[in-house]
Amino acid sequence: MDEWTEIVNQFYRKGEKMHTSNILDSDFIEQTGYDNLFGKYLIKSKRDTFFSPTVCFDMFKKFCTDKREFYQPKIYSSINYCYRNETNIDKYRKRKFKMMELLIIGEETFVRGRLDDYIMELKGVIADKLKIESEILQASDGFFLSQREVEVLKQLQLSQKNKQELSVSVKSNTAQISIASANFHGEKYFRALGLTAKEGFVTGCFGIGIDRLEMLSNESKYQ
Repeated sequence: MDEWTEIVNQFYRKGEKMHTSNILDSDFIEQTGYDNLFGKYLIKSKRDTFFSPTVCFDMFKKFCTDKREFYQPKIYSSINYCYRNETNIDKYRKRKFKMMELLIIGEETFVRGRLDDYIMELKGVIADKLKIESEILQASDGFFLSQREVEVLKQLQLSQKNKQELSVSVKSNTAQISIASANFHGEKYFRALGLTAKEGFVTGCFGIGIDRLEMLSNESKYQ
């Protein structure tokens, strides 16, 4: 087994495994609010359905279908393809890419603690096993809104430290490459989707870009 595969599996085993689809109906996308914030990233599958831009969205959809309730901390894991209508395409940035995601549910200290632990653990693992140095950066999403709204949301994400990325400098690319991200959702999806949870419970997700990790692993062997 390749070392990069072992790394992905190391994190995949941290959660209860879920089988996910990568097709979502437009009503669910609208419920999440993704179409308002990131609508230009959506890729249509066929009438009234879209390819999923994240792995965790189908986890949330299954929770809605099953009417699942949450009163104890939980961690779920899944691997699937994601689709985003990216404009600047290169070998690292694609419209179809494979992700491993952990969806973390519990009180805020539990969720934020796991997100911090996982991104630090991955930083150490890739340094040890792949000899790849990386840095953890506070980040914000690429919102598709007015300039004023974008600045407000970006500053909010940065000030609350709701998004972190594990970034690697690559000789073949002028920009740094993000190979993982830790995203704190708060109560957003519980509220938007009408899910039942213990008071104070929030969610967050940790994702590893499998394609990027594989490419960086292969490149590091020849440097």
